[in-house]
Amino acid sequence: MTRPLGFRFRPTDEELIFGYLLKKVRGEELPWNGIPEFDLYGDKAPSQIFGDLGGREEEKYYLFTRIKKFSKRVVRTTGGETWHEGYSSQIYDSSGQFVIGLNKQFCFKVGHGSSMKKTDWIMHEFSLSGALQEWDLSSTWVICTVHKKVTETRRGVKRCFGDAQIPGPITAVEAWKDENQTAQAT
Repeated sequence: MTRPLGFRFRPTDEELIFGYLLKKVRGEELPWNGIPEFDLYGDKAPSQIFGDLGGREEEKYYLFTRIKKFSKRVVRTTGGETWHEGYSSQIYDSSGQFVIGLNKQFCFKVGHGSSMKKTDWIMHEFSLSGALQEWDLSSTWVICTVHKKVTETRRGVKRCFGDAQIPGPITAVEAWKDENQTAQAT
């Protein structure tokens, strides 16, 4: 998808959860259709994904994908390689009162067993949780960001990625808070 010159997409974690993932799970219209659906857990390594999307490796990509479950376990393999989980953190709404999602970080590893080696590819997987989990019972949708690690240039300046801000506020946050306050008042 082509973006206008100067366009930057830098949503907060809360905006990703309320403005995009929750709307995707509910089947509602998204505020911007610039996040494509892509099978991250298929047969392609991260470097091949960027070629398929017509982009460059130094960019940060936002993608909708479906998690794949084998029994109760989530499988995050691509061909013979794997996304290895690093850490996860809870995402709170702007009031800090409600857990609305999870942010799990993964590193792409190649090889098998003790010979596995880390690559420079990093992925963050955003999923619904806590107060919003009721919407995610039958859905396997998540939003992932994929990029290469930030590296330093010869001058010691960190390289930045092409992520940016959507113009205008995302009102799904206020709508959800209003629904919760109404429900609590009754």
